[in-house]
Amino acid sequence: IFQDSYGYIWIGTSDGLSRHDGYVFTTYKFDETNPNSLGNNYVNDITEDANGMLWIATNGGASRFDPSTEQFTRYQYDPENENSLGGDKIVSVFADNIGNIWFGGLPPNGLSKLDADTGIITRYAANEKGLINGAAWDMVEDEAGVLWMMFDTSLQKYDPETDTFT
Repeated sequence: IFQDSYGYIWIGTSDGLSRHDGYVFTTYKFDETNPNSLGNNYVNDITEDANGMLWIATNGGASRFDPSTEQFTRYQYDPENENSLGGDKIVSVFADNIGNIWFGGLPPNGLSKLDADTGIITRYAANEKGLINGAAWDMVEDEAGVLWMMFDTSLQKYDPETDTFT
């Protein structure tokens, strides 16, 4: 459950994404004939970036929802494209204070970051740059801009200055 900056309540379920405006529920679902629909009906996490876009973690990748157009943009795994998510089962999504979007995937897919300035996705694999194996289930950022990530068996810290995990 997530409340956006407009006050809407968003509820992610195993059968789509619902928005409550205080009066009416509107449900968004995956539609294989519509590339601008939700990427998968199984919703794991929801967050909002500084531009008011919603980011939805699903079992079929991630989706960005633009409230002004009510359209989704899908981000999915493509083994032929290094500029894609590390996997399609995304369990967490987080917008950091400089606008990057972080996606926590199930092992062995690791962690992915969408760079706000370039639009490039960087994949972080287990045992690279100090990252452990496991799913990043939740993320927070401290006042210094350091990201703290909860994995299956540990808490890890990401330092954006050195691009490393400890």
